[in-house]
Amino acid sequence: MTPRRGDVSDNTSLWNAFCDAVTRHCRFLESEYGYRQVSRDPPFVIYRSDSIEVDMYYEPDRHPDLDLAIRKVNSDPSMGHSIHVEQLMRRVDGHVPEKQPWGPAWTENDVEVQVKCLAGLLKTYGADILRANERAFEDIDKAERAAIEALKERQRSRGKKKGV
Repeated sequence: MTPRRGDVSDNTSLWNAFCDAVTRHCRFLESEYGYRQVSRDPPFVIYRSDSIEVDMYYEPDRHPDLDLAIRKVNSDPSMGHSIHVEQLMRRVDGHVPEKQPWGPAWTENDVEVQVKCLAGLLKTYGADILRANERAFEDIDKAERAAIEALKERQRSRGKKKGV
């Protein structure tokens, strides 16, 4: 019998494929930046340096999308100070593509393709953050504040046009 999406055996296979793909495609974190893989406990594969943590996320039994988050090791994860791929792209390119270049991973092949994509984006856009360059963190924080203010301004403008 072929496992259906959501079957435990299928999810275990997908999780193992995810761990293997992350180890393969994120090897540059170890060789180029001195990170070490410190955990492979679902739903995260975690890499850590002395000051930065990279969390690769996949939870096939709940949601097929992969994600990654970068944070300072000494920061409280509940404070919401994680940096995501979109923020890295915006910092370097000034924008984020309308359609994210990675997608859901329903099969082992999907997992391979999506992990490779996320790892490639991290390698391309994340060098300063991975080196714990404080200026890069400040740039991202400043850009996020500016984006929030721009959104608030657009909302205020719409309210004025409607007579609110």
